[in-house]
Amino acid sequence: MRREGNSKDYVTDGLILHLDAIKNASGGTHSNSTTTWYDLSASANNVSLVNPSWSDTYLTFGGSTRGQTASNVNLNGLSKFTIEVLFRTITNSTLGIILEHTSNYNTNIGAFLLDTVDGSPATKTLFGGLRKNAQSGKHPYLTGGYDKSISDDLYVMQYDDSTDVATTELEMYTNTIKETLTFNPNNDATVATTLRTAILYIGARSGGSFPFTGSIRAIRIYNRKLSVAELYQNKITDFRRYGIIK
Repeated sequence: MRREGNSKDYVTDGLILHLDAIKNASGGTHSNSTTTWYDLSASANNVSLVNPSWSDTYLTFGGSTRGQTASNVNLNGLSKFTIEVLFRTITNSTLGIILEHTSNYNTNIGAFLLDTVDGSPATKTLFGGLRKNAQSGKHPYLTGGYDKSISDDLYVMQYDDSTDVATTELEMYTNTIKETLTFNPNNDATVATTLRTAILYIGARSGGSFPFTGSIRAIRIYNRKLSVAELYQNKITDFRRYGIIK
């Protein structure tokens, strides 16, 4: 049962994107003709949707649903971010792009990616990565992943380039519990890399390849690394608003 609380209880310092399936609804219900997911932050990074499938508390991605911001999400020159995604479910069994901050992560330095299992290794459910540089002959990116059954869980990915050590540059949490990551053995964490300004794609790569299947309740992006206390504050607010009991 949904118990909508005050969306103002979220941490707002550094918030540059806030998509919320409850607040996006007009009059408490959605229509599948609603093709804009409104950004509740002060940055006006609204998302234009293709083939949306709404409930009153989540947006379902069934293979053809996807979206992108109308303008660039500005992370230019920064070396830290926090990404929070409140899932309802994840149903992908193949590679599916949840968030991609560029038209193609593989060729854009400073781009980030959040996706689902791609078979390498096959047991992993969620992957997060940051494109570190463009060196040839190796995998020039920092990436980690973990196996987790996702159902009404708040997923967090944080990047902090101040250490140039893989195990501390990239961190992932589920419901504020830090995950043990399996990192790409060829990551290049020692390269100092700042983030880019680019369109944010949701639910698929630009053009619609690698579609994600599942349901998302909320997405937040910060231009800094949140503290553990701040992550906990957002989790409690999410769980109260969406009536999640864990």
